[in-house]
Amino acid sequence: MRTVTVQMQARVAELEQEATLLRGQLQDEQRLSMIDALTKIPNRLAYEKRVAEALQGIAPSTQPMCLAVLDVDHFKKVNDTYGHRAGDRVLQAVAEWLSNRVRDSDFVARYGGEEFVMLLSGIANDDALRLLDELREGVANIRFKSRGDSVSITLSGGFTALGTNDSAAEAFERADKALYRAKQTGRNRIVAS
Repeated sequence: MRTVTVQMQARVAELEQEATLLRGQLQDEQRLSMIDALTKIPNRLAYEKRVAEALQGIAPSTQPMCLAVLDVDHFKKVNDTYGHRAGDRVLQAVAEWLSNRVRDSDFVARYGGEEFVMLLSGIANDDALRLLDELREGVANIRFKSRGDSVSITLSGGFTALGTNDSAAEAFERADKALYRAKQTGRNRIVAS
C-alpha cells in the first residue's frame, strides 16, 4: 500500500510540474500574441485590450487621455520603389522611434499596415499636439537609405481626446478622420479632431 501511495505522490508531483510548465508556455504565447512580429511593439490586439481598459478607467475627475492614429506617408511608394524589405525596415525604424520616445505612461502599437496608434495619458489636446508634432518631426529626421538613395519618411496623424461616454470605435473614428484631414491638407502634419 505504501508503494502505491509513493507512486501516486510522485505522479501528482509530476503532473503539477507539467501544469506549471504549461501555464508558463500559455503565458508566453499570450504575451507573444500581443506583439507585432515585424516591429516588436504591441499589435492591434494589445491596443484593443489597452484602449478598452483605458475607457473603463475614464471618469470625469481623472486625468485626460488622447488617442492618436499615425500613418507613414507615401508608404506604397517606398514599397514599389525600393521593395518590401525596405518598407519593412521603414516600419521597424518608425516603430522603434515612437516606442523609444513616448513617455512611460503612454502606449504605442502597430495597428496594421503602415498605421500606428497611441494612447497618451494625462495630457490635454494642446500638449498632445506638441508631443505628437515632436514625434512627427523626429521621424522626418530619420536618415533612411535604400539602394544608395536617401528615403524621406514622414508621418501624418490625427488625434482626439477620449471622453467618458466614448466607445473605442467612436474615438478611433474621430482620430482617423483627423488623420484623413492631415493627409488631405498636405501630409507630414498632425490634426486634432
